[in-house]
Amino acid sequence: MDYIPETLYRIIRYYRKIHTAFPVILLKLYTYQMLRSLAYIHGLGITHRDIKPQNVLIDPQTHLLKLCDFGSAKKIVKG
Repeated sequence: MDYIPETLYRIIRYYRKIHTAFPVILLKLYTYQMLRSLAYIHGLGITHRDIKPQNVLIDPQTHLLKLCDFGSAKKIVKG
């Protein structure tokens, strides 16, 4: 299992604390990765049901985003 040291919540809080706008390039990068991860799990027929900044892990060195905490996730079944 990978160790990812930061959450999106802590990164947002950091930028708010230093009174600096969140960098647009990071916003675009994280948004793209988040949407790709949601498209992937949707393609598998899974809904996350608990998406929040605390459940989005980010590696600050590589800017790799990972979605976590699938405890309330549910498999979608037709009907």
